[in-house]
Amino acid sequence: MKRIVSAVSKISLASAANITTGIIRTKIFAVILGTAGVGVVSQLTSFSGLVLFVCTAGIPIGITKLVSEFEKEDKWQEIYEILNKTLALLVLFGAISLILTFCFANEISKLILDSSSYSEYIVIVAMAFPFSVVMIVLDAYLRGLKKFNHYVKISIINSVISLVTTVGFVYYFSILGFAISIFLISILNIIVYIWFLHRNKLIELK
Repeated sequence: MKRIVSAVSKISLASAANITTGIIRTKIFAVILGTAGVGVVSQLTSFSGLVLFVCTAGIPIGITKLVSEFEKEDKWQEIYEILNKTLALLVLFGAISLILTFCFANEISKLILDSSSYSEYIVIVAMAFPFSVVMIVLDAYLRGLKKFNHYVKISIINSVISLVTTVGFVYYFSILGFAISIFLISILNIIVYIWFLHRNKLIELK
């Protein structure tokens, strides 16, 4: 019971960090971009979240479950096999989503923003899809190992990176900066995950 409470409290702490930085980011965006700009940013964020939800289709939950079970039995070969196959599959889905978004950027822009003038922003955001699914898989892998201390640290670091990067780019490049920051953050977050996992010998880099 104590382990469950500890795990829940640590996950809650990570969630609180994400929520807090999200609120701060929104407040700053409101000052820099105004109401209309915040609306565009919100739609771009929602679009990205929807595509990633469809791409992953509940697979990360399965990864967490299987990794947790195999870790108890010390079946690391099976764990790495699951990790490799899942990464390959979801990166493929992410790449397909990127290609489809590129092909239908104007239509998507009209659908979610009532104008095709935002199509380039949508394409830039879509460039993050293959990287974002990698981050999602690594996140599920870490939760499956029940390394909640590492999970909290990574979540807080990535939240800070996200806040600083998005605010900085939005300040200098407005909505275009937000789109670019989404792409950069997906790469930076992967670097943080891999660095932590490799440093703590929780993943093999080949």
